[in-house]
Amino acid sequence: MRRNSFGIGFTSLEDRCVLSIFGTPWADPEHLTLSLVPDGTATEVGASSLVSTLTAADSPGWERELYRAFQTWASYTNINIGLTSDNGAPLGSPGAVQGAKGFGDIRISAAPLGQDAEAHASPFSWTGTTYSGDVVLNSNDNFTTGSRTDGYDLFSVALHEAGHTLGLAHSTDPGSVMNENYSVHNGLAASDIAAIQALYGPRTPDAYDAARSNDTILTPTVLSSGLLAGKVVADADLTTSSDVDFYRFASPVLGGTANVTLQAAGLSMLNAKVTIYNFAGLPIASATSTDPKNNDLTVKFTTSLLGGTYYAKVEAASQNVFGTGEYRLTVSPGTILTPLLSSLLAPLTDGNTNDTLATATDLTGQSAGRKDQRFDATFRGVIENARDVDVYRVKAPTTTDPRGLNVIVWGTDATPVNSRVRIYDANKNLVPFEVLANDTGLFSVRVASVTPGSTYYVAVQGRDSSQTGAYFVGADFNNNTAPTLDVVESNSLTAGSTTSTTLNVTSASIFQFGLAANGLTGGVTMTVLDASGNVVFTLDAATGQPLTTTVRQLGVGTYTVTYSYRGQATPAVLDYEMLMLRLSDNIGPRATQTTSTSSSSSSSSTTSSSSSGYSYSSTSSTQPSSSATMYNGSSNSQPSGTAYSY
Repeated sequence: MRRNSFGIGFTSLEDRCVLSIFGTPWADPEHLTLSLVPDGTATEVGASSLVSTLTAADSPGWERELYRAFQTWASYTNINIGLTSDNGAPLGSPGAVQGAKGFGDIRISAAPLGQDAEAHASPFSWTGTTYSGDVVLNSNDNFTTGSRTDGYDLFSVALHEAGHTLGLAHSTDPGSVMNENYSVHNGLAASDIAAIQALYGPRTPDAYDAARSNDTILTPTVLSSGLLAGKVVADADLTTSSDVDFYRFASPVLGGTANVTLQAAGLSMLNAKVTIYNFAGLPIASATSTDPKNNDLTVKFTTSLLGGTYYAKVEAASQNVFGTGEYRLTVSPGTILTPLLSSLLAPLTDGNTNDTLATATDLTGQSAGRKDQRFDATFRGVIENARDVDVYRVKAPTTTDPRGLNVIVWGTDATPVNSRVRIYDANKNLVPFEVLANDTGLFSVRVASVTPGSTYYVAVQGRDSSQTGAYFVGADFNNNTAPTLDVVESNSLTAGSTTSTTLNVTSASIFQFGLAANGLTGGVTMTVLDASGNVVFTLDAATGQPLTTTVRQLGVGTYTVTYSYRGQATPAVLDYEMLMLRLSDNIGPRATQTTSTSSSSSSSSTTSSSSSGYSYSSTSSTQPSSSATMYNGSSNSQPSGTAYSY
């Protein structure tokens, strides 16, 4: 961020492109989570000091201001952001891009950035890295509340960065909160609302209102389970702060204590009011929440000995952005516990009934009638056993512009299942794809081109027979361009051999590394060590499998990279390739998805670029003819021009 006097001129706000194209929505936007990282949490530019920075700053109610910034976006579109705790794991820690255990999908921190960056933020990434959704405020600066000459309005800065995390790029509209020049804002401009709704659509009514409006006591949604069942009776949504939901339920004869519980914590930042009415329409009990961090409600009341009809009214507690959001309503006798919210996101088992293309689960109707850019198909499933293959049917839109297909799968258990994907066309032929990410619990691919209006099949299975567990799969037809990784090493190993080379990082950055092995059997292990000889990370690749990837933050310095042969091969020669892509710079948004130039000699080559942030001394004598990220799944032998088959 360029420094100017706070009262005059403009200051440039930063985004940070992390292997993602702005304009890509989150896979499951109605179930996002947000956490504030504790002080001391490692970021790519130092330890976070969010709490101490904003507590010391003249910004009263800073937590609510951060929450209000994100909820402002959610209130206009099909996004719910629930608050969750943060375990302090370093930013970018291994885990699912959405739904990772221990921290939110969106994480807010503060650390010392450069003088030209007030904050930076990362959107959803097809690499699946948990850097997606991260916001880092500049701890060197003073944040205030409102328009002041001695600091930056926290809400305005957070509102801008929230837009980036949700997929929006900078806007040229001078009144937009997404304009790159800092100014104070109280809410979104019309262009901001249009932009976020183009991604996620206007916020739509819940299933009850869609079937028939339940806004009055005369038109309630009837909950027929009764109090004896103690079951969840409504998963619903206040679509606007003026929306009202009425429910009717019956109490059993002999009466007793009844509970009506509204759960919103972890689902949304909704502040609601719940009122209970008797059969005559008179209010008898109520409860209200006013804090988005503590927004669950329970209303207790005594029912009639003769039983009878009661009504529950759910409405916004106040007419502001916290008056919208998802909730779960439970009606039960006082002796029955409220069901866990985890069942909302519970995966569906199929008993091995969709294991073939002929029995594929049909997801073609999920995006019917939608004009926004949300994923065309999503599903939560389970790899139930070693034989299980879950097949899903999707359909490309009938558009005239060129489209590709992205598919991403991540495990949702604490120990995530490692999955594999195959894609088939309408004629049941395997379709080649590019591997974008293949990390622990994650597999992300892209088919470069699809036939408009044609059917495709996505098959999900475990990486090997030991892999079982729950997962999320998303498929999206879009016109994005896949980023290109630099192939910085292409060489061979013999049984028992090891090679070593040097990686010089000239700008602290986040990098994606890829490793592919090509041969009859065996594999290769890449080990990266710092200048003191400490292991920074290792990466394994096996022959006959897609390349493996990892995303790591590396500081400035010299690193030693070794490659070791694993296993026995006949013949005992294995080819391998290592790929790199710089995903960020160390202070802000500038996209660095550039392909480095290379030079080679008879014994070694160096890959470097003024914008790549690194130089690599390769041990290879030739540069590869094609990218190792391409995978032709239909081949039963080593396909020409690729580093592996599978």
